[in-house]
Amino acid sequence: MKLVTIDAREVAGRPGVLLDSGQVLDLTAAPASLDESQWIPQSTISILAAGERGLEHVRDLVLRAGQYPDNFQARGALTSLLGTALMIPMRRPGLILVSDSLHGSGGRTFIKNPNAALAHGATIRLRGREPVIATPLLAAVVCRELYFADAAKALGAIAAWTLAVELGPEPLTALSAGDWHVQTAARQFPGSLVLGPALVTDDEIEAPELIAAEITVNAVVTASSAIGRTRQSFADHVAALSRSFALRPGDVVAVAATANGAAAQKLHPGDRCRVSFGPHMELAFALAVTSG
Repeated sequence: MKLVTIDAREVAGRPGVLLDSGQVLDLTAAPASLDESQWIPQSTISILAAGERGLEHVRDLVLRAGQYPDNFQARGALTSLLGTALMIPMRRPGLILVSDSLHGSGGRTFIKNPNAALAHGATIRLRGREPVIATPLLAAVVCRELYFADAAKALGAIAAWTLAVELGPEPLTALSAGDWHVQTAARQFPGSLVLGPALVTDDEIEAPELIAAEITVNAVVTASSAIGRTRQSFADHVAALSRSFALRPGDVVAVAATANGAAAQKLHPGDRCRVSFGPHMELAFALAVTSG
């Protein structure tokens, strides 16, 4: 399933599902057709944290929406994706860890400010006309607390995946060790991490390493590269990070698609960019210069 957060500022977003039909199922409106005692999820992360019980409940709602679409549409629980604004898929992330490579292969990790994250379809306003470098990342989303966890526990805690694009003044994999603090501080501006549009549940991703990340700029494909990261290597990486960071449900561990930065792309103000990870995820955003 593809879990999304529907933009509803008055309640900080509502959990939904992006259906194969291109429609969005609002999970807070859908349960009106069910027994009132049944659980109503309040966020995408609460679904993942509930484990198989939460996922089965959502699958049941998706099934009912397919059986009775007119009823769901009449209640406003089923809408077109084109007319539905989405937020970043985990509403407001807690800890975001960005790595240029996996643990054990010389990689480095820094903390990304959650306020830097914007959603699919956003316009990122730069403070100057200098180009930025976009690096696609595959991000694992954890569903339970991890601290000093082993690889088996980390593997069981990866409940979903999402697509991220990291923006900075130079390629993520080219950051030198000499001035690490200054360089990572320059990668914290609003929109320097684009997330989404959905949390793809782990059961839909057979082999992460075989997914290809493709970058399209102004409708022209400019770069493509395989992820090259297995599920087990991600688990090993998450376990290693848990020895330094206490991870909680909804925290994000994002790793560059390739160790050599082959998929990185230079973008200029005015560019429109689309990044896709196989058939699972597609993320779009645009760049502009701020007027303020």
